[in-house]
Amino acid sequence: MILFKYFQLAQHLLRAVVLLAFVFPFLSVKNQRIRVSKWSKELLTIFQIYPEYLNVSLIPQSGGLLISNHISWIDIFLINSHQYNRFVAKSEVASWPLFGWFANRINTLFIDRNSKSAIKHINAKITECLNKGEYICIFPEGTSTDGKSILPFKSNLLQSVLNSDKECIPLAITYEELHSGDPSTSTAFIGDMTLLESIDKIMRSPPIVAKLIFLPPCLENEDRKKLAIEAKVKIEQARNNEITVS
Repeated sequence: MILFKYFQLAQHLLRAVVLLAFVFPFLSVKNQRIRVSKWSKELLTIFQIYPEYLNVSLIPQSGGLLISNHISWIDIFLINSHQYNRFVAKSEVASWPLFGWFANRINTLFIDRNSKSAIKHINAKITECLNKGEYICIFPEGTSTDGKSILPFKSNLLQSVLNSDKECIPLAITYEELHSGDPSTSTAFIGDMTLLESIDKIMRSPPIVAKLIFLPPCLENEDRKKLAIEAKVKIEQARNNEITVS
């Protein structure tokens, strides 16, 4: 069974290479986004990760900044399985085998988090994208966790949405075992774990339900640090079942 899943994954990655190298450049922006979402959902199926999208009516129709807790590299494909987003990722991701190339081809924004000038530049770029009606997603914890708790949100990149005319939408992610409903840590990409080790761990795990819970827009529109706190509180409330979802 595990060998068959790896065979499916290899085929799927090969299709992605062909699509991104030879087909993608000739598609309209709309069709590019549709293809990315479809490919992402198929990837989740190979991993036996089944997404649930909750409160989708809260997503603005003309772009916005999504702020999410961060558990795994697969979060990106989970979010894109619902609809295409541009992501802000640490610069190291660009050098990952194959997945770094994918990230480049789908217009990921890379940032050196240790450079103040890079943060200023990426904020300006995010604001520009938001004002054009794009959806941008960031992970303000700055790293992935085991999903049991949420680290403090860094506010550096939140200035971008305050400088735009768009809303900030918190997004809560949870992973649960399909049959027991217990929290799953199989997707957690933490510590010294390599990408290949993470892939193997997910491949060998029981089926997983991944929930994307979209939350009401943040009200803070002046102070990025207060905005970070507000977003984190809303995500924690959703993960603790303190907010009604549908």
